[in-house]
Amino acid sequence: MAPIKLSDLSISDFRKVDAWKVIESSYEEEELRLVPADKNERGNLLRKNGEVWCLTKATFSNGAVHDAVCMSRADAAEVPLSRSVWNGEKYVPLFVPPAPGFVLKTHGPKPFSKEFNERLENVFPIDFEIVPRFETAPAIRRIVIGVKGAV
Repeated sequence: MAPIKLSDLSISDFRKVDAWKVIESSYEEEELRLVPADKNERGNLLRKNGEVWCLTKATFSNGAVHDAVCMSRADAAEVPLSRSVWNGEKYVPLFVPPAPGFVLKTHGPKPFSKEFNERLENVFPIDFEIVPRFETAPAIRRIVIGVKGAV
C-alpha cells in the first residue's frame, strides 16, 4: 500500500486498518507519512513498527463510546499519547495539563467537551483503550484522562 499522510486518514480508514506505522519522521513542516503496521501471526503489533497511530475506543464518563485515534510506540511500554476523538464530523484533539495555557484554551477539556455538546462532567474522566494489541508488553494499551491529566 502506498504511504498516506496522517491528515488524510479518515476514521473509516482506521476501521479498515486499525494500526498505521510512521515510515519517516516529521521534520519542520512535513507531515507524517504512514503505511499499515506489521503484525505477528496472532495479530499483535510488532515492536519493529516503532511509532504507530491506532484506532482507539474513547469511553466518556457518561458511558458514550466514540472512535478515537492515539499514538503509541510498539517498541516501548507507553500509554496512548496524542489523543484525538471523532465527533462524527472531525477529529477533536485533547490536551490536558501540563500543556501550556494557550493550548488548553483551544484544545483543553472545556473546549473539547463543547465539541461533543456535553458538559465537562459527562465527558471526564475519559477511558482511552487502543483497539489493536501489542507484541511488546503491555499488550493492552489504555489510559484514563481527567481534566487535570492522567488519572
